[in-house]
Amino acid sequence: MVQVYGINHVALDVDDLDKAIAFYKDILGVNVMKRTDKAAMLDLNGRFDFLALFEDPSINPDTPKVGHWGVVVDNLEAVRERAEKWNLTFYPDFECDFRDPFGYRVQVIRQTDVTKQPTPYDTKNKNSSEKGE
Repeated sequence: MVQVYGINHVALDVDDLDKAIAFYKDILGVNVMKRTDKAAMLDLNGRFDFLALFEDPSINPDTPKVGHWGVVVDNLEAVRERAEKWNLTFYPDFECDFRDPFGYRVQVIRQTDVTKQPTPYDTKNKNSSEKGE
């Protein structure tokens, strides 16, 4: 048996490390755990979850990246207010989903809403089937 405790980190390639650090510090209020010339680790919760940023000047920030990553916060409204100051594009069907300045979609989830999310195989979830689709 294996016990999973969570996701250790999300890694993003960015074209400007200083801008990425400033953005995520401003939006999420995170602290830098470690930093080198080309990489940084931002503390997401004081336990073992972090955001890893790697500078790669060949990354085109104007190209939307496939997929997204999500983060749970205690004050979604404050995050949205901070994000609005960066003139980000928000996804209208979500409370606080936006594309960061590097092309990554970020889904911000209110902590109190986490327990309301159905699991993919929840039999009470009308969107899932017995096959787990």
